[in-house]
Amino acid sequence: MISKEKQAIQELLAHPGWGIYKELVMNGFKSRLQADLQSAARSGEAIRAAGFAGQIDLLPRVLEVPEKYLKG
Repeated sequence: MISKEKQAIQELLAHPGWGIYKELVMNGFKSRLQADLQSAARSGEAIRAAGFAGQIDLLPRVLEVPEKYLKG
């Protein structure tokens, strides 16, 4: 028998809302971060631009956390 936490995560991943949430994050939030990245790069703010680039890189990894939790 699996733990309550893993069962809850399985239910989350199986729910259609999870797919919608992932799309919103990957499309909506990512495009906003990309716009912020471009703005910072144009204004010569290299450290700020690097921060936005790092956030963009982390988005897919953050969305994989529930799946990785189930694997072990």
